[in-house]
Amino acid sequence: MVSMSTLLVTRNEDKTVTTSFEEGEFFGEGDLTVDVSYSSLNYKDAMAIAGDRGVMRTSPLVPGIDVVGTVSESSVERLPVGTLVASFGDGLGEFRHGGYTPKQRVNSQATVALPADFTAEQAAAVGTAGYTAA
Repeated sequence: MVSMSTLLVTRNEDKTVTTSFEEGEFFGEGDLTVDVSYSSLNYKDAMAIAGDRGVMRTSPLVPGIDVVGTVSESSVERLPVGTLVASFGDGLGEFRHGGYTPKQRVNSQATVALPADFTAEQAAAVGTAGYTAA
């Protein structure tokens, strides 16, 4: 198994932007903890990685506007531990830490259980843009 670290983007006082891969947990707020399998890459993520102030609204920031993975901690009856989920929007990768990390906290109201015939990889391929279009 490949070890993953967290992509962290920081806007510095001198207005430069640095990116680094960090160990440790960079959690957002939320009532679910998800072991992240995938997070798609789209134009908005590229803007966050470049430090665009219109997208990257806090610093430092873990980019990734969606999270696909398995619930590892939950206090939400409809999304118990072990559920394969996708979380979209809700400020992920903008003003709260997003999916470019091995583990993330998300809000259950922005999270759906994946249908049994969807894999995590398929859900990530759809991503936020596809989910919005649908």
